[in-house]
Amino acid sequence: MIEMFKKCTGCKRKKSISLFSKRTRASDGLDSYCRTCKKKTYENWYYQNQEKAILYSKKYRLNHKEHYKEYKKKEHEAG
Repeated sequence: MIEMFKKCTGCKRKKSISLFSKRTRASDGLDSYCRTCKKKTYENWYYQNQEKAILYSKKYRLNHKEHYKEYKKKEHEAG
C-alpha cells in the first residue's frame, strides 16, 4: 500500500494522511491541521475563552438531555 502525505497548516510539516481527521467539506476530505496541531489550537482557545466554553457546554447539555444521558450511561457501563 502506498502511504500518502499532506502538509499541515499548523506546523508546516509533511505528515501521513492518517494523522489528519476527516472533514467532509474539505476538497481532499481531510482537515487542514494534523490532530496534534488541532488539539493545541483548541486548548489555546479554551484557556483564552474558558467561561465561554463552560457556558457552551452547559447550554449543550441542557438542550440535548437525552443524548447526554445515554452518553453518560454508556460511559459508566464501559468503565
